[in-house]
Amino acid sequence: GRLLAPYGIRYVVVPIADDTVSSVRRPLPLPDGLLDALDAQLDLSRPLSENLNFAVYENAAWVPAAAMLSPAGAEASREAGASALARADLSGASAARLGRLDAESDVQVSAGTMQLAVPFDDRWSLSVGGFSVEPRPSFGSTVAFEVPAAGAGTLRFDTPLSRHLAV
Repeated sequence: GRLLAPYGIRYVVVPIADDTVSSVRRPLPLPDGLLDALDAQLDLSRPLSENLNFAVYENAAWVPAAAMLSPAGAEASREAGASALARADLSGASAARLGRLDAESDVQVSAGTMQLAVPFDDRWSLSVGGFSVEPRPSFGSTVAFEVPAAGAGTLRFDTPLSRHLAV
């Protein structure tokens, strides 16, 4: 669960039957040990245990897609790799008030580390109270901003010209 947390993944769904070529009585063939491995994860639980067409796991370690990290989470976000994520304590993260994650979004932030569940790209920028905040890698793969003071801000992604031309 902790490996998925920075990406804003709260649920993992494993299809078991599609009611077209399979059913609950004749389920899809799953990889050997998949459900056992997911059941053994400390941060994943199965809140829905009924006989369904899918297995649902809830990630107890998840953080919102746009989150203000706790001081411990902010410190952990400076490290990269699976072992750093497995050790990270991301409890205490709170949602950053973000209208919609778009090319330009209004955001209300607290002072501290804001983490976005998007791949790191230095085209992201944040301005709060007229001050620009540069992005940094978070957990080696996502985006974080060190916000100096609370306030209303603007989160932007500078879409490259090549993207517009390709479209």
